[in-house]
Amino acid sequence: MKQDTCLSIKDLLLGYLSEFTTVTQDGDECIITVPLNTLDNRWVDVVIVEKSKDYFLVHDAGKSADELFLQGMTRSEGRLAILKKIAARNGVDLVSDAVFTAHCPKDLLQHSIWAVAQSSSLAMTEILRHKSNGEEDSSNHAVGQIIREWSGEHSVRFEKGPEVRGKIAQHSFDFMASDARSVVAINVLNPASAPLSRAERYGYQALDLVGSSADSWKKMVVLAKPEVWTPEAKRIVKELADNTVEFWSLDASKSNIIASLRGLMAA
Repeated sequence: MKQDTCLSIKDLLLGYLSEFTTVTQDGDECIITVPLNTLDNRWVDVVIVEKSKDYFLVHDAGKSADELFLQGMTRSEGRLAILKKIAARNGVDLVSDAVFTAHCPKDLLQHSIWAVAQSSSLAMTEILRHKSNGEEDSSNHAVGQIIREWSGEHSVRFEKGPEVRGKIAQHSFDFMASDARSVVAINVLNPASAPLSRAERYGYQALDLVGSSADSWKKMVVLAKPEVWTPEAKRIVKELADNTVEFWSLDASKSNIIASLRGLMAA
């Protein structure tokens, strides 16, 4: 391959990286989004704070640790040990058991940004170690089937997994139904063995999306395995969602899910 061809490829790559690298300011913080794709399908955000003249704090705000938590993974000693190894390998620190951090002078800022971003991206490989819950997949599929079929019969747009940026994190819904008047975002919540923790994770999403593009969307929650949900966990979800429906089985819950969706679309 000719040298000028290699150089043109380099220019193409630099253009791509530049196009997908964004910078925003939030108070005293600068937030850099770099095109490192994680296993949960997002770019990595890195926060930069100028601590003194030409000296900076660089961190990921605990984003990857939070995302692992939202995926249902606990902050176990084993998982913490892996995050520490990732930090050490990239020459950064792991503070508060969750945040990849580096302190650096200005001439090392670009290196620190990349090291923190790479650490945050690598942390998401823990998803590969997380075993999928068969019951959760089954209930999610059944609810999606109900909503997709109803949407098709009523000229309503159906979408899987829409994502939206909150004040702190990027969030996704399981499904969305929309028409010219209304948007309904649907989450199927499976409590596993910790219904209160699952409710609190939904609460984090709901509060982080206040003021975002999703703030005006109507929120519908389908509670899988309703016999496991505690009254307190149900209360938290019901206060934050516009409507909640309990999912027992496809046949037993279909009419209630459709009634809830129809009511929210018409409201």
